[in-house]
Amino acid sequence: ATPAHLEASEQDGFRETIRRYIRRLPQAETEHSDEDWGLYDIASQAIDSMQSTIASQKLAAYPPDYIVEIPRNAAGTLEVDRADELIPLGYQKAGEFLPVEVA
Repeated sequence: ATPAHLEASEQDGFRETIRRYIRRLPQAETEHSDEDWGLYDIASQAIDSMQSTIASQKLAAYPPDYIVEIPRNAAGTLEVDRADELIPLGYQKAGEFLPVEVA
């Protein structure tokens, strides 16, 4: 479906401009997995990237005393249903980094 306000010649001009741009892109070798990435996968990676950038900036601005790192592949962005297995992982990783207080 093409926009009604664009004439055929304008549409062809846009297509040709896009083709020229794509041809100028470096032809990098990429590894392809057996699975094609869908819209969800791309959005998830974009969100992870944004969160990582924001976290890096916040950590630089407000350095913490301790950093407890959870592996990024422990859960996906929307896997909140896995909380029962991820919370113990958080406690385990925190126990590795935080000093133990003896009462």
